[in-house]
Amino acid sequence: MDIHGVPDDVLILVLQASRSLASSARRAFKDDLRLLSVCRRWRQLGTRMVYDHLFIRHTEAPKGHAETATNLGLIALNGCAGAVKWAEISIGFSSTPLGGLAGAVDAMRRAGNAWRALRSLRLGLHPAAGGNAAESDDGGGGDSDGDARAAALACYSTMPRLRQLHIAGSDKWAPARPLCEHLAGVYADQLQQFSCLRPLSLPQGRAFAQLQDASVSHGPGLPRMCPGSLRRLAVTGAPADHSWAAFGAEPETTFPGLRVLRLDYTTARAPSRTEGGSVGRRRQRLHLPVLRVLKVVCPARACPALDYAVLPASMDSVSIRATAAVFRSIAGMRLPAVRRLMLAVVGGPDGEDVFPSINRILAGARASKTKALHVESSALPVSAEAIECADLTRLYVAAPTGVGTMLQLVQRLPSLTHIGFSYLELPRAYAGIGIPGPGERCPVEPFGTRLEQFDVRIRGSARSSELFVPVAKFLLLKIPTLATFLASNVPRDPLVVFIGEYSAQYPHLGKVAIEPRE
Repeated sequence: MDIHGVPDDVLILVLQASRSLASSARRAFKDDLRLLSVCRRWRQLGTRMVYDHLFIRHTEAPKGHAETATNLGLIALNGCAGAVKWAEISIGFSSTPLGGLAGAVDAMRRAGNAWRALRSLRLGLHPAAGGNAAESDDGGGGDSDGDARAAALACYSTMPRLRQLHIAGSDKWAPARPLCEHLAGVYADQLQQFSCLRPLSLPQGRAFAQLQDASVSHGPGLPRMCPGSLRRLAVTGAPADHSWAAFGAEPETTFPGLRVLRLDYTTARAPSRTEGGSVGRRRQRLHLPVLRVLKVVCPARACPALDYAVLPASMDSVSIRATAAVFRSIAGMRLPAVRRLMLAVVGGPDGEDVFPSINRILAGARASKTKALHVESSALPVSAEAIECADLTRLYVAAPTGVGTMLQLVQRLPSLTHIGFSYLELPRAYAGIGIPGPGERCPVEPFGTRLEQFDVRIRGSARSSELFVPVAKFLLLKIPTLATFLASNVPRDPLVVFIGEYSAQYPHLGKVAIEPRE
């Protein structure tokens, strides 16, 4: 094909669409280099594009040896340091990450001081095989505060215009703690995206002033942030009654631009000492006027964030995975109109009386697309009368469930499109199953349901799996809307033969996919 008459802008679009989608920066770079060998014109147009990312992978080995893989030399050779937009630096350390990071930063400095386009850094800090990095987080085993600050300042002097900083692999290694805190501190004024699973606190007087996307872990508290700039916030490892003092000491805090909030809590209680200069566990009303997505995971007995959150009139998605105690405490909560709602109950057998609270929440919620309930506790059985939400679209039950209860749930909840059972009990053949012979003129009356997917797992002996086959055939005949039948420990061949024999009389069977459940 002659490309001489093709405009540069068009070829650049073709090059962009041809770039590697590999998750590894090293692999993506090797794949993209092939684009430059197509022809001279592609090389001229694509060189700065292909060299827009830097990777340095430094791994320390026993006895002082180290291995480094990088494309830094090629970037310098082609004079493309000024074209690099993002960098991925991975340090595999034996006792401390400072030496490997210092070597990487020094190599960048020697390659050129023109890293003016670099905006994003992904930093991986991982212990090398055979190393002696301490996992303890009791304050021992880490680098001195001064050395960590010097390393952070060296990063800043070499990459002064970062807007995104993602630190991975540092959550349980004590040597990484001071480095993470000082890196966050030196870039705090300019970062727009930050993620780090290491609990950290910023140096005194510092705060994330422009942060828009934050994914942080809770330690003695949360790092200080400006609520006015946040668009996405994810908090992990926090006690459910943690303080929100990191966003201001006022009893009412407004997040005017926050659109996504994810809270993944622990079962522990918050410390009673002060957090970030404010009294721990102080109740703060959280105003979230433009929130679109809320996801809460709370295995504790209460969730103050749900009690005190002021949500907008409509949202895209609300997901609450919590104990029965939490659902009982928020039974009177008025959820906004949402497109997707998911409630999941976790915990032990103390949740038997949770269904009135669940029904109350579901009854007051308007969900235009999906309204799902997951009963994820294997110790919490679900009776046919327990769920009263007629417009429920998805149901998953983890506790042992009898065939009779399963059939009643399918008929009582006519809006269901997906239903799943993690443990279907089959102690004996179910007497309520009746299947006509092929070609018999007594068609089965279908259930009044919209079910599209049936997901079941049979546990027990091979005999239990065989007993379910007639139940599965009965369901296939009674649910004409079914598109996917997922089954674990269920013989597939008898069902495939059954579909072949009955599809002439029941045409909907030809559309059903029988798939093994992973």
